[in-house]
Parts: sequence; structure tokens; C-alpha cells
Amino acid sequence: MKTRAWPLISLLLFGVAALLPGQAAAEPKGKREYQQACALCHAVGANAAPAVQDSKAWAPRLAKPRRALEKYALKGHKGIPSNTGFDRLSKSQVMDALDYLLVLAEAAQKTASTAGTKPRPVNASEIAKSKRHVPPGDASIPNDKYGDDVRLGQRIFTQTSTVARRYSGNGLTCSNCHLDAGRRAHAAPLWAAYGMYPAYRAKNDRNNTLEERIQQCFRFSLNGIAPTLDTPEIRALVSYAHFLAKGVPTGVEMPGRGFPEIARTGFDPSPTRGGSVYKAKCVSCHGDDGQGQKTADGGYTSPPLWGFDSYNKGAGFAHNDLLAGFIKANMPLGRGGTLADQEALDLAAFINLQLRAADPRKGLLAGWID
Repeated sequence: MKTRAWPLISLLLFGVAALLPGQAAAEPKGKREYQQACALCHAVGANAAPAVQDSKAWAPRLAKPRRALEKYALKGHKGIPSNTGFDRLSKSQVMDALDYLLVLAEAAQKTASTAGTKPRPVNASEIAKSKRHVPPGDASIPNDKYGDDVRLGQRIFTQTSTVARRYSGNGLTCSNCHLDAGRRAHAAPLWAAYGMYPAYRAKNDRNNTLEERIQQCFRFSLNGIAPTLDTPEIRALVSYAHFLAKGVPTGVEMPGRGFPEIARTGFDPSPTRGGSVYKAKCVSCHGDDGQGQKTADGGYTSPPLWGFDSYNKGAGFAHNDLLAGFIKANMPLGRGGTLADQEALDLAAFINLQLRAADPRKGLLAGWID
């Protein structure tokens, strides 16, 4: 009886061991990179990218030499965007994502051939919800007065502390928060915001135009002075947003707008844990003191996260939920999505606990106390 009991005991012990921390099956190689850079299109067949379940579309592609598929992944092909410009994956990460994509496509191919099934047709509304806008490149900016304003707006956006110094109060640029010069999805891209204004904002309890929204960025995120609505800076920034939004329908909530929202984890954000995350994963770019890395012209390659050269207490990022969403989607730079939800929430709580300029709406004394 004792001898026969050992197989059952061993099985129970194996089951308990499988539930212990650190014993979970490893995530397939390339899965995270695929989800970050490829899934938005390949999951549903958007932007000319074949859906992974479309065995008919994948049959000729799977027959191609590997080097051809690598070229498509790195440089794009017939309307399918490349990795470059929106996810900043390294070449090896792109290859890992490609490997994972091919595994999915081959599995769907095998399923279709053995079961005799056809790929599920993709609903048009699904594509509309999933399609990521690809803003036009700089080469398509026209050589006219409109183009002049677009180019000025781009310079202001990427060199705010020098080109728009008379209104900027710190060393940040617009592109420190709106990554890739306002192009990157899930980093408040300009192309997703342009068609959604006028819009109500609880911050001032009324409808706001896009111009007024830009004024607020200068006042809070840049800790400066709001330009009047008739200034060249406002006109240029609106023109640049309009250019990036070419082809985006007005009034449609585009995928990638704003920052993703992190669901509650069941634990309160902890600045103490966040400090540990900061030391482990943020110091190399933003420094031990959170002051970033300066450039010769007074700007920053990595922006300051607190202090008087960072955003003030009235900025959107002063809210932990909003900052955590940005961190989760985009940080560490080039490896967005690698932090756990709780790490992003803890890190936001730690950053916002540090010293920064007061909210200008509350007056000098009240702004410092709050």
C-alpha cells in the first residue's frame, strides 16, 4: 500500500511546485515584442497586414525565404508599416517578434488545412477600432505658407525650451511626453487629439478648443505662461497637429489616443516600492536626483522628473493614474510594456511625491501646501 501511494504523493507535490512563485511556464520568446509592435494590425488584418488566422493570405508568405520576411518586418512592405518609428525595437527584438508571428501563422495554417475551415471574416468595425493611424512623413510637408507653419510647429514641439522660450518655464519639450514628435500611439499622439476638439475638460469645467488645450500645456506641463490665441506659436502647433492628423476622421476616438488606463491591482500605490523600481530601472537615464540628462543647448536627452525644471503640480502627470499609464506603455524608453502594472503605479507615486513647482491656479501659499 505504501509503495502504491508514492505516485499519488509525487503527483501532488509536482502540482504544488507548479504553483510556487517563479515556477510558471516561461513566456514564449517574441510574444511581448509581437504584442507591442505587431498585434494591433496582424491580429485583425488592418493596415494591409495579413491577419494571423488568414491561412490563404499567409500561404505564399510562408513559402518565401526567411530573409524576405525579415526585410518586410524591418522596412515595411506594400502599405504594411515597419517597426521603425513607433516602437523602437532593436533588430533582434524585431526578429523575435517575427518568429512568434510566424509560429501563430503556421499554427493557423495547419488548423485550416486539417479542419477544412476558412478564416473567420473580420468585421469592418473591428478593423476600424484596431487600425492604427500612420501619420505622414516630413518629406510630404508642402513648400508653402501652410508648410512653413507645420515646420515651425514641429520645431516648437521638439525644441520647446529654445524655440518657444518666451512661454516655456522649464527645460521640457512637448515631445518629452508626446513621444516621437507627437506621432507615437499611447503617448498622447497629436493625430489622435486633433479631431476630438472642442471637448469638455473637468480641469476648467467647460468646453475647450485645441488652442486652449495647448495653452494649458504651456501653463502646467511646461510650467510657463499661456500664449495668447493669436500668437505664431499657437498657430504653428495647431498646423503641425493638423498635418499629422491627415486622414483621421473627425470626432472618432482613434486607437492609441492619450495614455492607456491601468486597472486597479488591489494594492495601493507605494512610493517606497516605487523608489526601488526607480533605482533599478530609471536611474541610468534620469539620474539619482531625477534631473535627467542635459544637452549643450539647455534641453534634455532624458527629461527631469521632478524639481523646478519638470512639470508643476497642476499638470496631468501630477495625477498618478495618468503618469502610470504613460510609464506602463512607454517606459523604459524602447521597452515599453515591460513593467508590471503595480510597478508603474508605484513608480508614479514615487515620482509625484518629489518636490516640484506649485499649481499656478491655487496661489503661492496654497499651491505649496497642497
